[in-house]
Amino acid sequence: MVEISVIMPVYNCEEFLKESIDSVLNQSFDDFEFLCVDDGSKDNSLEILRDFEKKDSRIKVFHQENKGGGTARNVALKKATGKYLLFIDSDDILYSDALEKTYELIRQKDVDFLLFKAIDYDSDTDKYFEEEYFTMENVYQEVGDEVFSYNDLGDLIFEISATPWGKLYNLDFIKKCGAQFAEGIIFHDNLFFWDMLFASERICFYDETLYVRRIHSTSIQESKDKRFLNIFPAFEGIFSVFIKYGLVDRYKHYLYNWRVRLELFRFNQIHDDYKNQFLEEYKKDLSDLSDFAGHENLMSILEKYNKKVYENVMEAETYKEFNLLMKNYHLTNKIKKLKRNQRKLKKENKKLEKEKNQIEQEYNDILKENKQLMNSKSWKMTKPFRRIRNFK
Repeated sequence: MVEISVIMPVYNCEEFLKESIDSVLNQSFDDFEFLCVDDGSKDNSLEILRDFEKKDSRIKVFHQENKGGGTARNVALKKATGKYLLFIDSDDILYSDALEKTYELIRQKDVDFLLFKAIDYDSDTDKYFEEEYFTMENVYQEVGDEVFSYNDLGDLIFEISATPWGKLYNLDFIKKCGAQFAEGIIFHDNLFFWDMLFASERICFYDETLYVRRIHSTSIQESKDKRFLNIFPAFEGIFSVFIKYGLVDRYKHYLYNWRVRLELFRFNQIHDDYKNQFLEEYKKDLSDLSDFAGHENLMSILEKYNKKVYENVMEAETYKEFNLLMKNYHLTNKIKKLKRNQRKLKKENKKLEKEKNQIEQEYNDILKENKQLMNSKSWKMTKPFRRIRNFK
């Protein structure tokens, strides 16, 4: 048995695959197995994996017909033999000391899993940048270096990155809680994450960046194609986990608003060719949510903006109509804001006008007093003495 199982699902990633594999093989910690599942790649990814497998006994390569990353990860989970488990995507990079550092901490803290930070790298622009979702600063500020569970976080649970990577897991814990990835959809990690999070009693945060998330134009997240419709079954899966643990009522305010907001985010991302289909699914999903929560209850929970999104989704017949309704909403709000600013400026202008009049009055009073002084008898009588003093 090895100490750590590293799992990498692979699909059409020949351009970045070697660098990603090397980042695992060159770890300062070497007691691990490396399980790579090729998900029916059509490029040279499988050949690259086979070449590495011949050179390094730690690599075990598996191949399946294209079934998606969720299925690939589930396959590898069943084959993993390590005490601990780490995921990496086939276009990402693991810091060379990531396994060593997280291994030491998870043993020291004796937790079900630990979180660590990631940084984004845009390979198209060759720039690194931090994204709050992957640094999870708010979560760390709340828990620090202490062991915690979801019960200690409140709504901050929604600020934990739901990605399978960026974490080191106790494999026995994963197997006992039965967390699995959704299959057949691209947003497959949510089901695994929420099930695992709610089952865990001991979590810790390692406040260090150990993972590079690569962004590139050929990634699934950048494709924005029909697969973005997977957001709807993904949310069904998320809700099923909250129902399973009896937590819907506890988190309903954030949960319902998050659902409306995130589905709108995906609607705005998806290509126009699929927007009408997305709108129909959006309409059905919100209708089901209304039935589940009770319409009046849902309307009392949704924030003002999300309530308007709900109403416009239900009213629109096409995505163009929906876009116009949302545009009208934003323009109306902009006009209201401008009017508020106009009233504020008028009030400020009135105040300044009053101050100006007061200053002018004071100035005129001073001129009047000065004139009276110049014309006074005492001023005239002392005129010769002023001349003598000035002469001296």
